[in-house]
Amino acid sequence: MPVCNKVPDAFVTTASHRPAIWLPAFMLLQSLDATLLRDDGADEREPAPVVRTVHEAINLITDVPVRLLGDPDISTFFGEIHVSWRNGPKQIVLMFFPNRTPLVHHYVRVPNAASEHDIEEANADSLVAWLTWLRE
Repeated sequence: MPVCNKVPDAFVTTASHRPAIWLPAFMLLQSLDATLLRDDGADEREPAPVVRTVHEAINLITDVPVRLLGDPDISTFFGEIHVSWRNGPKQIVLMFFPNRTPLVHHYVRVPNAASEHDIEEANADSLVAWLTWLRE
């Protein structure tokens, strides 16, 4: 009997056909969808993120394995969305903008020296790599 190591394309799910979302991921997505779209009038001069930016954040984050998501901090800044993870001296900030490609800023705080950091365009693969690095 032949052995098949490749999953047929018909059984591979895409981002828009995810079979399930685990509770922590669901809560993160709810946080993005609800609190970031809420206009509580806290600062009239600072615009809230637009729907498109929130959806871009949700779409990228749902492409990341749930086991890597953890419990990030979520904040907004003049229409931007920042999702931050920290582990000891390491930090990752995933940044979404109204009219720009998302970026991931990763850095390590080095005692008594300049921190090591870089910024690159964000996609699911790069975010998985950096979240894996964060947990090493």
